Amino acid sequence: MTNTTNSHNIYNKGVLMIIILLIIVGFMIKLPRSFRNYDKELHALFYFYASFGCNLIWAKNKVARYMLGVLALIAFGVGIEMAQEASNHFFSKKNHGNFDLQDIKYNILGIGIYSSLFIANYIYLKKNIDF
Repeated sequence: MTNTTNSHNIYNKGVLMIIILLIIVGFMIKLPRSFRNYDKELHALFYFYASFGCNLIWAKNKVARYMLGVLALIAFGVGIEMAQEASNHFFSKKNHGNFDLQDIKYNILGIGIYSSLFIANYIYLKKNIDF
């Protein structure tokens, strides 16, 4: 591995860590009032794009890696909900909502919608590749 490739990988990992940190902070603060009526839809939309990003950046259309990524996203969603609930007991001021199973349901809905596209694309590519 060349020095340029190594520094490029370190840069990519650094950018990814910053994005993940911003996502965690974003989920831990209250939504602006104008978005509060769309909370569930925003959960589905975020996890749809997170699934897409998981495939694009990490899994690269490999089913086993994608499924591992899906499990990690679901665990992340549950963990965020638990952290929101815990933060309400840790801080004197309520920072976010409570643990909400509906949020997890919409997280899984967003993942499921992208996963159906992933599976359809996988089947299409399998049928149309000549060996």
